[in-house]
Amino acid sequence: MKTKEQIAETYVERIGQVYFRPLMYGGDGREVELLLSLYHSFWAELLDQENKLLASIRFVMEEQGCGAFSFVRRYKYNHPNASEQEIADYAVLQWLKISDLVSLPIGYKSLCEIYTPLKGNMHDSERLQMLFQKGSV
Repeated sequence: MKTKEQIAETYVERIGQVYFRPLMYGGDGREVELLLSLYHSFWAELLDQENKLLASIRFVMEEQGCGAFSFVRRYKYNHPNASEQEIADYAVLQWLKISDLVSLPIGYKSLCEIYTPLKGNMHDSERLQMLFQKGSV
């Protein structure tokens, strides 16, 4: 049987995978945001980090001026002509900030090893790596 730490590590790996390939896991920005919210919540509950996660979410939402909107709804409101890729990238950037605030141990190096060999679209691979680095504090 897996320990709670091993289960938490699985959630962290999946969060990192969503960060690298957001629209592969969610069909649009809203789904990406929902997936990241759920995986972060599962991780936080498992490791008794709910208060830290909620405080981090509130901080980033206030920083972004979300009010009652989610990150995606705020971005769509401010950028009505944005593509789903831009919307998903914005959601990822906000959740990367939250991951940093709660000290989520995203394995950037191992994710690069997984996704860099998939060079079918080098431009996409580079964009994802830059996005991931941009969001990390």
